[in-house]
Amino acid sequence: MGYCTFKYNEKLKVKDAEILEEKTQVEEKKQIITEDYEKLKLKVADMEEQYLKEKQIIIDDNQNLKTHIYEKDKVIAKLTSNEKQIITDLKEKELFIAKLVKERQERVLKQPIKETSSIGLQFNYLIPSMDSLDSSVIIAGQKLFILQGDRSDSLQWEKYGFRLECPQRAVSKDTEVAVTALAGGNFKVPKGTIKTTGNRATTLCGSKED
Repeated sequence: MGYCTFKYNEKLKVKDAEILEEKTQVEEKKQIITEDYEKLKLKVADMEEQYLKEKQIIIDDNQNLKTHIYEKDKVIAKLTSNEKQIITDLKEKELFIAKLVKERQERVLKQPIKETSSIGLQFNYLIPSMDSLDSSVIIAGQKLFILQGDRSDSLQWEKYGFRLECPQRAVSKDTEVAVTALAGGNFKVPKGTIKTTGNRATTLCGSKED
C-alpha cells in the first residue's frame, strides 16, 4: 500500500510539473502576444498620427492653393480691368488724335494760298490805300498766305518772283499775310512796300491772327 501511494505521488508530481511547464509556456506565449499587440498598437498609432499629419498637410496645401488661386484671380481680374481701361483710353486718344489730325489737315489744306478776285471781300483790311497809286497801275494779283509761326516758313509766288522767308516764332501762330501784285505805270509805292526785282514790288499789308 505504501509503495502504491509513493508511486502515485511520483506520477502526480510529474503531472504537476508538466502542467506547470505548459502553464509557463502559455504565459510566455501570452506575454509575447501581448508585447506584439502593444507593438502593433504603437505602430498603428504612429501610422494614424502620420496619416493625420499628411492629411493636415494636404488640407493646408489645398487651402493655400485655393488662396493662391483666389489671389491670382484677383490680380488677373485687376489686370483685365486695367487692360480694358487702357484699351478704352487708347481708343479715346486715337479718336482725339484722329480729330486733331483731321483738323490739322483741313487747316493745312486751307492754309497754303487763298486767292481772291474781289478787294471788297477778303482783302478789304489788307490792301494798301489806292490813293497813292497812279491811275494806270492795276492789281495784277492777290494771294493770302498763312504763316505757322511755330516753325520756319517760306512764302513763294513764282509768277511774280515773290519769296519771303519767315524765321521760327517771328510771327504768331496762323498769321495771315496778304500779298498784292501791282502792274503798269509809274507809281509811288505805299509805305511798307518791298522791292523784289527791277520792275516788281510787293506790298506786305497788316496781318490778321485767328
